[in-house]
Amino acid sequence: PSEAMQPNKWSGLRAGLFTIGDLIQVPLVGPMFGAVRRRYPGIDQRRLKHEAIRRLIDAMVSDLIAETGRRLASVSPGSVEAIRRHDRPVVAFSEEMRENDRVLKAFLFERMYRHDRVMAMAERARRCIGDLFARFMEDPDQMPQEWRGSAGQPGSAETARVVADYIAGMTDRYAMNLWGEPIDGFYE
Repeated sequence: PSEAMQPNKWSGLRAGLFTIGDLIQVPLVGPMFGAVRRRYPGIDQRRLKHEAIRRLIDAMVSDLIAETGRRLASVSPGSVEAIRRHDRPVVAFSEEMRENDRVLKAFLFERMYRHDRVMAMAERARRCIGDLFARFMEDPDQMPQEWRGSAGQPGSAETARVVADYIAGMTDRYAMNLWGEPIDGFYE
């Protein structure tokens, strides 16, 4: 399984790890939800989330474009080499947006990425990957023919590379099912 096991910013809302009310205090995000509610009184929660997230993405992209334009104007590069030699990134958020992004990430880290349910799922994923890796290292013949054909002897470095590639290509659901535990829908 890949980073699909990692929740995205908004899956925390869907999973109930935090609420829109919790986000109201977060700079930029809270005001987006407030603006949508004022513009569309009585809007349903699903639509509110969609519209606020759409506006948030628009604000961030617009800020990135505007700040990049300001930086390009100040650098006035004559070549790609001039950009490479510049002492700071040319493509970036404004200072205000960087601070908003920092606060949002801190909120998400505290309320979502370190949430007990997320940590339990991450631990379960680690066990799944470790167990599958050990199983296929010990007996590469348990892998499909197209994979075991390029594996070496059980436990060899050659087999480790094939097993790692095989597992890396699995979906979360496939890995969990192969491991023998159904995925609980948390990241669906």
